[in-house]
Amino acid sequence: MSLSADPRYRSVHLTWRNYDAAGGETVRWWAKPSGGAWGIVMMMPVASDEQAADWDTALPLTAYDIALQFVNGTVATVGYEGEPDDWTASTAALSKSTVTTTCASVTGLAGTFVDAATPLALSWTCAQTGITFLLEKNLGAGWVTVESGITAQSYQYTIPSAELNTTVDFRVTSQVGAVSGTVSDTLSVYVGVLVGAPTITAATFNPVEGSLSLSWSAADDATAYTIEHSINGAAYVTYATVTGLSFALGVGSVGPGRRFEPGYTVRWRVTGTNGAYVGTSAVSDLVTLTVVTPAVTMVSLTIPASHSGTFCTTTTPTGDWYMTGVELSQNGGGWFSGGGALAPATDIPINTAHVPPAGQTLSARARAYACGGNVIGALSNEITETSP
Repeated sequence: MSLSADPRYRSVHLTWRNYDAAGGETVRWWAKPSGGAWGIVMMMPVASDEQAADWDTALPLTAYDIALQFVNGTVATVGYEGEPDDWTASTAALSKSTVTTTCASVTGLAGTFVDAATPLALSWTCAQTGITFLLEKNLGAGWVTVESGITAQSYQYTIPSAELNTTVDFRVTSQVGAVSGTVSDTLSVYVGVLVGAPTITAATFNPVEGSLSLSWSAADDATAYTIEHSINGAAYVTYATVTGLSFALGVGSVGPGRRFEPGYTVRWRVTGTNGAYVGTSAVSDLVTLTVVTPAVTMVSLTIPASHSGTFCTTTTPTGDWYMTGVELSQNGGGWFSGGGALAPATDIPINTAHVPPAGQTLSARARAYACGGNVIGALSNEITETSP
């Protein structure tokens, strides 16, 4: 006698051989679930030496003792009297076996994120009837139960706010009571919108004028765009968020509160977003500019004997530089501000109070400024004269 459990359904397929059948006998099929009692589940006449039958109403995921009994009418063959536990040892050795039924496979687990307010519609397939399902999820710390005892082959999963912008793994297991059957493949769902990265198509940045103009291509699923910048390697700072595909600032707008010095590197980037409940995209390509500032050249420093009318001569810086500032040093001491010209000029007066006594030296140097003083030019050369 051989037994097998159908992997798709809760049936048991049994084959056996009838020895020395006299004719007219009936085969009784007995079954006893684990912890239960014997019962007759099927009867069939002896038809040939080799026979087979299927029992399709067994409990899934259950261990059974199985036994075959030969009777003629209602009289059992010698050795088969009563229930299988009463049979003789030799009879039981030939006519009894065990089997554990299985459950149908859980397949086709599927679900697609719609939005934060819409439950995630999970569905799966199982050919088994009369069983329930266990739904579990894993956010990276291990599997936890969402719900057990589900009778349908679907589930409406309400998305907790804490899970937005994360990947959640789901799996479904068939169940009969506390006994678990087959487990589905894992379904991974990103609970959010994967926003595409915009591509910057045009960029103009003039730190001297304090102006900026950016435009970019649309990003998949983006509803807004965040403009950020980094000065000289510092962390990126959000500058603005817009819904369109461009952003511009007029002359004088970029500078206040943002100090640019010679050699500073300024990077601009754009990031797509899709509302507060989902993550941002990868950033765009970067727009990188190095602040280049022209140097003023000191031409001359004049100190009259009267110490009045003292002035220095410089070259006029190129570009939109609004001021030339002069720095002074008396007799080799520290540098201090000595005034300047609001419009770059060749003759810049020096306060006579800054001229040292006769025989001491006065040194002068200059630099240009722009954008409200937030863009600083490079230092000029130095000129030193002795006070008469």
